[in-house]
Amino acid sequence: MSLPRVASLPLLLATLAAPAPPAAQAAASIACPPQPVARCFTVTVALDRSGVLPGSVRIRAARIRARRATRPPLIGLTGGPGQAGVVFAQTYDFLLQTADRDLVVFDQRGTGASGLLRCRGLESRLLLSFSKPAGACAQSLGARRSYYTSADSAEDLEALRVQLGAPQIALYAVSYGTRVAIEYARRHPDRVERMILDSPVAPGGPDPLARETIAAVPRVLRSACRGGGCGAAGQRPVADVAALR
Repeated sequence: MSLPRVASLPLLLATLAAPAPPAAQAAASIACPPQPVARCFTVTVALDRSGVLPGSVRIRAARIRARRATRPPLIGLTGGPGQAGVVFAQTYDFLLQTADRDLVVFDQRGTGASGLLRCRGLESRLLLSFSKPAGACAQSLGARRSYYTSADSAEDLEALRVQLGAPQIALYAVSYGTRVAIEYARRHPDRVERMILDSPVAPGGPDPLARETIAAVPRVLRSACRGGGCGAAGQRPVADVAALR
């Protein structure tokens, strides 16, 4: 699982789906994907919370109720940027085994059933450069493109908490989702009971040159090949990779 950056490119690589429903926050039951354990609902939020740009986004969420909920609900945040959450409801439920917490996952704005953004001309093509197509897609989105940021998703998460009627929430976030979780905690620290950050992304974003990842390669190679785990290829893994380069 990976991760919208503040103004996420993959979310901009897409045409707007259906026009947004009426503004004010609201909730209504809707059909879930084939997941009998979850019940889906929606929370309608403003596209632009400053009120300058009209419109709204209907956020889809799925809730799996605990057998006996005695602790704050656990919200699962997926990665990407651009990865929907509701389709992973059963996966999160299986992995986390939240017997004393309700589990809630949601499609962040611009993903899944939450006003999915599309750029169909890019979705089935492999390109050497995305600069021009991404720019054209952003142009087609118009002013709306400024409202699919980590900060917007964090405030959508707060609207979800209010809808759930929970004084506090716990967060389990993966990859890009950790950025939204950190942004939410920064904005609403008193609303966070606890956070688990899996494969975290720093608030400043990943290093575009991936220097931390590259620096870790020798350690990971040695660890993976320790004890003959790589057979004959594992005698000098780091030196061999360096020689191959």
